[in-house]
This record gives sequence, structure tokens and C-alpha cells, in this order.
Amino acid sequence: MGKAVETIHVEAPATWRMRPIYLVISVLVITYVATTGIGASLFPFQFGRDQLVAFSYPQQVPLDWMTSLGSPLYWSLLFSMVVIAPLAAFLAEHFARQMISMQRRPDIAVWIPIAVAAAMAAFCIYKLAMAEALSAHELWDRSICSHEKLLRRIELYGLLGNRYYAFAYSSLPIVGCYLLAQGITQRNAPALIGWATVSAMTLWFDVAMMTKAPAVIYVGTVGLTLALCGFGALRSALLALPLAIVVYAGLSLLLNCTGETAPWERTLPSGTTAAEFSSTVASPQTPASPRSATVPDRTSSQDPSLSTPTGPSRPLIDTAFIALRTVLFRMAAGFPYYVQIFSEPDQRCGIEHPPLRWLPPRTCFGPTKVYSKMRPLVTYATGFQPGPVNVSAYGEAGLWYVIAATAACGLILGILVSFAGGRDPLSIAIIVACCIYAYYATQVSLTGSLIDSYGLIWLILPLILMVAISAVSHARIRSRT
Repeated sequence: MGKAVETIHVEAPATWRMRPIYLVISVLVITYVATTGIGASLFPFQFGRDQLVAFSYPQQVPLDWMTSLGSPLYWSLLFSMVVIAPLAAFLAEHFARQMISMQRRPDIAVWIPIAVAAAMAAFCIYKLAMAEALSAHELWDRSICSHEKLLRRIELYGLLGNRYYAFAYSSLPIVGCYLLAQGITQRNAPALIGWATVSAMTLWFDVAMMTKAPAVIYVGTVGLTLALCGFGALRSALLALPLAIVVYAGLSLLLNCTGETAPWERTLPSGTTAAEFSSTVASPQTPASPRSATVPDRTSSQDPSLSTPTGPSRPLIDTAFIALRTVLFRMAAGFPYYVQIFSEPDQRCGIEHPPLRWLPPRTCFGPTKVYSKMRPLVTYATGFQPGPVNVSAYGEAGLWYVIAATAACGLILGILVSFAGGRDPLSIAIIVACCIYAYYATQVSLTGSLIDSYGLIWLILPLILMVAISAVSHARIRSRT
């Protein structure tokens, strides 16, 4: 008879005041409210409309066209994310936790995550070198303005490929979090050295891509990992938050050329009101077609949204308010456009499917369609205005798919987090992966949150690979003894 699998009861450490499912759902709800909920809930009122117009300047906001603003449909879609997804997640976690026995977690040797990270990092370095972006020289050159750097970033998408972004956005960060958890919980010095190395490479890859969000998110996940390892939520936040602010501000300044005004300092002209600036634009039945992704002559192209009108000097508190508006409206600004455009069934793009060869290519993409309506003056490249899972689902197939996609998001979170039952490095990495997925579910469609470069599949793939290598390694050792 084979040896029975040893089952143990894993007690939650005293530093965990809640089950992992509560943490994951908190990340989902808080992120959604902060990035979409607050801004979108303001837009039906005059104050919110004024702020939306100021945020969108110099693009016009078609307020007269937005007849669905503040309608029952508007509010139902807005609240669907904070009702359906948490309920589905709680139910899924409750039943899955009862079905999954808490077995001893595999003992993964430290060389395995280091080897996995080294292979992915080598691939990323090779791709950057081939794209002549390894030194990130365009980022450091302050004579190159943000418009030109944006075009360079668009070029890098094609030169580096999706696998590079998957490793840099998702796989390497989650391996780094695993190594940090292994180093702290097992007092493993090589793991901590590996984490420091992986962190340095991950942040450098983000710098080379000239992107801010992945670097800031990684700093946040490191803080979350520290908290889950028992370092304390407050101390972890006090370490991670200032560093995230420094990273964000530093990269924002580097992305602008000398003398260029930062986005949070751009204002309406002096004396101009939202009502005076907004005007009715094209009917939603004939939205602008997606823009070409070709890159024009960089010396002659100018994005009007990057210009800054002359206005009075603003005190520090006013500038802080504008910066807050920039953060709160980045995602929320697209919400009323999604509701209005896709309230017409013939404008919906159909359920988004993976880009597989045997499937027909997509000719309609919601984020592109919405962006062309929001930013008709931007013609030099294809723009994207993403929406959370529920909002994107409405643009794909209507209200029935909003319910299905939002519930699916919650079910995925509940089932996956049920595998994290202890304080071991693998459980901590799974919780971190669930939190990252919860964040992206508030930013992109269901399909995108699963398979794109920041998708769940790329978060859990290295963990699965590490477990598989460890199992094979232990099996070979046992066969020799």
C-alpha cells in the first residue's frame, strides 16, 4: 500500500485578522471605488460634470449627448461590480475551501524560483537588446518630450512582443514576491538575495518600457507580501507608500521633457467654465472609427491634449486637487461614454475572444471605440480607454454578459484563493496573485484580465512551473534512494 498523504491543520497566524478572501475582495472593491466609482458617481451632478470637462481639456465633452448620465441603467452598471463579484467570490471560496484538503505545501528549493526568474530575465534582456532599449536612453534624454516617448513606447509593443510584457508585468513580479516570502518566513538568505536581484531587474524592465503603473504596482505587491509575512500592515504601508510615490513622481518627470507641464498641472483657460467649453459632438450612432496605429513624423505631430493654456498661478492645495482629479478620473472618465455608446445594441463589439489563429480577427474593440469618441483630436496612434470587467462586458454583449462576466471574475477569485491556506511562501504568493488579478479586473475586460500580458495566467504560470519542477526533482531523488 502507498503511504497515506499526511494532512495537517494550518492555523492562520496572529497577524492575519481576516481570511484571505476578505483581503482579496477588499482590494477589488476599494480599487474599483477609487478608480471608477468615485468619479463616475460624481458625473451626473454639476460639480462632477465641471470636473470631467476640466479633466478632458482641450478635448470637448459632449454632455448634451450623454442622455444616459444618471439613469437607472447608469447606476445599475456602476454598482454591479461591488455587488455581484464579491457575492460570487464568497460563495465560491466557501464551497471550494470545504472540498480542498489542506495538505502540506510542497517544499520548493530556493534554486527553483531563482532559475525560473533567471530564464525569464534572460529572455527580457535579449528582447530589449534587440530593440535597442536596454539602456532606456530615450527616457533619460530630457530633450525628448512625452509625445515622442509615447510613440517610442508604441513601437516597443511590436518590437518586444507579448511574452516580454507577460514576464515583466506578471511572472517576474510574482516570483519576486515568492522569494521575498520564502526569505522572510524561512529565514533564507539566498532567497532574499534572489528577491533583491529580481526586484532590480523588474523595475529596470519597467523603466526600459517607459511605463509607470507596473513599477508602482510591484512596489505595492512587495508591501503586501511583507504584511502577509507578519511584518505588520502599518509598517509595510509606511515602507511601500513613500517608495511608490517616489517611483511614480520620478518616472512622470522623466517622461516629460524640460519645460513640459505635468498632466496634473494642466487647467482650463482662465475664466472658462465647463458649460462654455463643452459642446455637442457627433451622434453615437456614428462614432469615430479606430485610429491607425502607424507612427507619423515625430517632428510634425503634436497631441493637443499635451498643450497647456495660459492660466493664473495656482496655490499648492489647488495643484493637489488637480492631481487627485487626475488619479480619480483616469478610469472613471470613460464610464459615461461606455454607457451611452453601448446602450445601442448594434454598437456592441461582441464577447472578446483570445487572439487565436483559427478564430476570426476582431474588427470592433470597445476601448478603442470609446477612446476615439473621447479623444477625436488624437489621430497619430490607436488609443485605448479601458473599462473594468463589468463596464467592458456591457460594451461586449450588454447587461446579461455584465452579470455573467462579473460573476465569473468573483468565482475565479474565490476558487483560487481557497488554495492559499497557510503562511507558507506558496500560499502568500497565491494571495498576492489574487490581489493583482483583483486590481486588473477593475481595469480591463474579463478576457484581458485572464490572458493578456498582465493576466492571471501569467501570474500563476511560474507558480505552477515551480511546483512541477519541485515535484519532478523530489521524485527523482526518491527513485535513487
